[in-house]
This record gives sequence, C-alpha cells and structure tokens, in this order.
Amino acid sequence: MMRRSRRILFTVIAFAFLVLFFVFFANLSKRGLDNDQLHFDEGWSVTYGGSTSNNVNIAEYKIPEDVKIGDTLVYKKLLNIDVLPLSTLRFRTFHSAVSVYLDDQPIYSYGHDLYKQGRLVGSGFHFINLPENVDRRTITIKQIVAETAAALTSTSVKVLHNNIVSDFFSRHALAAGSGIFLCLFSVLSVFVGFIALAYSRSFYRLILIGFISFLMGLWTMCYMRVIQMFSMDFAFNTLLEYISLYLVPIPMCLLLINMRWGRLARWKMNGLWAFLAVAVLFFVVSTVSHALNFAHYSCFLPFFHLFVIILFLYMLFARILHDRMFGMQERILVYGIVIFFSFGIIDLVRFHMQWYLGVVDSNIDVTLLPLGALVFVIFLMVSYFIYLYDVVMDKTEKEMLKQIAFRDSLTGLYNRAKCERIFEVLDRRDSKYAIVSIDMNGLKKVN
Repeated sequence: MMRRSRRILFTVIAFAFLVLFFVFFANLSKRGLDNDQLHFDEGWSVTYGGSTSNNVNIAEYKIPEDVKIGDTLVYKKLLNIDVLPLSTLRFRTFHSAVSVYLDDQPIYSYGHDLYKQGRLVGSGFHFINLPENVDRRTITIKQIVAETAAALTSTSVKVLHNNIVSDFFSRHALAAGSGIFLCLFSVLSVFVGFIALAYSRSFYRLILIGFISFLMGLWTMCYMRVIQMFSMDFAFNTLLEYISLYLVPIPMCLLLINMRWGRLARWKMNGLWAFLAVAVLFFVVSTVSHALNFAHYSCFLPFFHLFVIILFLYMLFARILHDRMFGMQERILVYGIVIFFSFGIIDLVRFHMQWYLGVVDSNIDVTLLPLGALVFVIFLMVSYFIYLYDVVMDKTEKEMLKQIAFRDSLTGLYNRAKCERIFEVLDRRDSKYAIVSIDMNGLKKVN
C-alpha cells in the first residue's frame, strides 16, 4: 500500500511539473511581442512561369504543384507605409535562394552560392533591415526553388518596428523551453546512465532515453527555428534538423528491444531487429547521398514518414507494448512511448496537410511533437523514479532478511547458518584456516 501511494505521488508531481512548465512558457510567449508589427500579406503580385497573379494574399498563396528546382517565383508589392527607423521585414522560406529589392535596388541576398554549388540551401526566417523612406516604393522578393521538397505554400510577411529578438523568442517560447529542457535532461541522463551502468545493466535503458531526449530537443529547436537566435546559418540549422530527426528511430528501436527482451515471440523480436537495421541503413544511405550531393536529406523525408507509420502500425498490430506482467514503472514507460508516437502521427498529418495539400491555417503551423516529446520524457522520469525507489526498497528488505537469517537476535552475533556458509566458501577455495573457540561467560555449558 505504501509503495502504491508513493508511485501515485511521483505521478502527481510529474504532471504538476508538466502543467507548471506549460503555463510558464505559455505566459512567457505573451510577453515581449511586438504589438505594433504590420502584416504585409495583402496586395501582392506573384509571377511564375510567365504568368502573373494580382492582388494575392501571400500567406494563402499556393505555389504551383509543378514547381521544379531552378524555377523562380517573383513577389511584388507597392509599399504604402511610412516605415519607422530600425524597422525590419520578416518572412520565412523553405529550401530557396532569396533576393530582395527596393525599386530594383538589391538590399538582401541569401543562398545563391549554395544553390549554384548544388548544396543544401536550408530553410528559415529572413530578417531584413529597411531604410527609413520606403513609402511609395516597390519591394520585390525573388525566390529560386532549390529543392523539390520546397513548401507548396508561401509565408506571412511582417514589418516589425522594435523588439525583433524578443518577439521572435516569445513566439517560440514553448518550443525553446521544451528543446532546452530535453537537451539538458539528456546530458544528465547519459552521464548518470554511464556511471550507473557499472552497478546494473538495466541503466542502459536510461542512456537510450537520454539519446532520444537529446535528438528530439535538438530537432525541436531546429524545426521551430529557435536555433536562429544563436546562428543564422540556414544550411547548418536545416542539416541538424534532418540528422537529429533521422537518428531518432535508432535509439527508439533499441529501447523497444531492451524493454521486450525475452518477453516477445521470436518473430516479433526479429521484426524489431529488422526495423532497427532499416533505420540504420536509411540514415547511412541518406547521409552518403547528401554528402555526395546526389540527393539531399529533404528528398528522403517521405520515405522517413512511411517508415515511421509502418513501425507504428507494427507496434500496434503485433502488440509489442502489451504485457500483463508489466510492473508499474514499465507501464508508465509504455504510456510515454504510446503518447510520443501518437503525437508523431498527429504531426505527420499536420505536416502533410500544410506541406503537400497547401492547407493554410495558423493553427496547424506549429508542431505538437515537442510537447509529445516533453510528455514522453516526463513519463520516463516518473518511470525511473519508481524503478529506483523499488530497487532501494528491495535492497533494504534483502538486507533486513539477511540480518534475520544470519544473526542471533539476542547477541547480534553470526549464527550457525552464517558460519556454515563461511565454511562452504573456505572449502571451495581450498583455503587453510583455524577455528578458535572461547567460552567467556560459561554460556556454552548452559546451552
């Protein structure tokens, strides 16, 4: 009863931490926003393939599905505002080289050298400082598609007057907090796991959890462009995004194998090993292909999504995570994995609705996977707290039983059973020993 109460307490504390974490960063996201920013989505003309569309809302514009590498899209708009000093134009592009002009005068350029070299251009937010007098001047944004995986929808264009960094951080506060927390937790988990591995092989699972946490934290900060607060290298940020994402299935498969070792039918365990082999092969092939500029990481994304969906369905129909003999800490770990995969599938649906179907909605512009990863890690923490508590309690009980079995309750000295075990050890080692018997108080005669 006491153990069950403590387990419930651990679970309540974990959920309370999760709620406080979410409330804190949700409140933080409301602070530091630039409430004076101007939305520049209406009234654009878009030229592609020799045809021009006028009076376009750029945030809702759907890029033609036949767009190919090397195609150019030109966005133009007549500015009818009086821009304040230190104003900044902000917009986002995906896998595209970009040039910005004011009345045909270049004021910004990104990614053209990388595009000409056939290397990854990357994705991210562009921040362009505007001169003071731009009223009645035409702004032109030229976008050269660098990957077939370029987004099929455009992005919102905004002008910020101040608080550029704080506005960007506030809008990504939850993602930044989740990513940083996951990375810090991973460092602690791996460090403790490697030290504790000398004590018990079961801590190998903690190391795998640490690697999963780090990869998801890094992916979160790259995908949500939080890492742009530290580096404006779009290509490097996007490279980290794909590497961290493509590596996640490897420790995840190892974790599933570790959890179910010796408890699954042979064909089910062989299936997990097969998924692990495919995950390793996929990462190696995509990495070599990217390094040789044969096909960049972005080209392999549909295959990765297919792999994740198949793995999820295999776990579901083969009942990989179902076991009535699971203890409390293992059940909590299973719940965390199920939540993580569920958030992953939801995010896949969101991604394809936005990326390939061209659905434009601010509500689906933000990924929920960081929240799923955070819940996953919280469940893992609860699971390991319960595990460590059970280990300590079991060890304490065993020590108490040893005291009862091998010591005399009256004198506190070793009894005959303990002496016989000592003699057995000495006999096995063929050791030489002597026995000295001293009767100090005549107790031997009494017995």
